[in-house]
Amino acid sequence: MRNKIIFNNKRDHIVQVVHSAIMDEKVWKEVIMHNVTEQHTTQQTYQNSTNNILQLQTNYYCVVDASWKSPTDKVGIGWSLFSKEGTHILHGSSAINPTSSPYSAEAMAILSAAQQLYSLRFNNVTFLTDCMELSKSLAMELDEVGRGPRLINQAYPIIQDIIYIAKQNIFTFKYVSRNYTSVADQLAKKARITNQQYVISWLI
Repeated sequence: MRNKIIFNNKRDHIVQVVHSAIMDEKVWKEVIMHNVTEQHTTQQTYQNSTNNILQLQTNYYCVVDASWKSPTDKVGIGWSLFSKEGTHILHGSSAINPTSSPYSAEAMAILSAAQQLYSLRFNNVTFLTDCMELSKSLAMELDEVGRGPRLINQAYPIIQDIIYIAKQNIFTFKYVSRNYTSVADQLAKKARITNQQYVISWLI
C-alpha cells in the first residue's frame, strides 16, 4: 500500500491490506513447513540407505572425494566425517599438488582423511568413495586371507600408506554411488578452484 501511495498515488482499503497480509503470512508458513518436511524426509532417506551400507561395528563414516582437472593442475580434496547416526562432526579440504590421474587424486583424498582422523584418534571408521576400483584395491589389501594378485599402479605407494593407517585404527572402505559423496565433492571443488590451504572445521 505504501508503494502504491508513493508511486501511483493510489490507496487500498485498509481491510483489504490487512486481509492480504494475513493471506501472505498463511502461504509463507505453509511453504516453510513444506520445505522443512521435505528436507527431513530427504535426510532420513539418506541416513537409512547409509545405514544399510555400514557394518555393525562401525562408529563413524567418512565421505571422501577429489576434484581433478589435469596432470598439471592442483587437485582439490574433501572429506566429511559423520557419526553412524548421521550427525555431521567435522570436515576438511585442501588443494594439493597435481597427480597423474583421477585415481591417484582419489587415493590422496582418502590418505589425507585417514591421516587426519588417525591424528584425532577416531577409529572404527568406514570411508565411502565413489571410485570403485580404488575401494576394491583397498579392500583387497586389507583382506590378507582372500587377497588375489596385487594391482600395481601409480597409486600403489599411496594405497600402502592408507592400509598401514587403516590396520591400526579399524578403518574400512566401501564403494558408494556419486550422490552419496556430494558433500565431499563440493568441498573438493571449492578447494581446487580457490587453491585453498588445508582447513579442518568442527561442526559440533
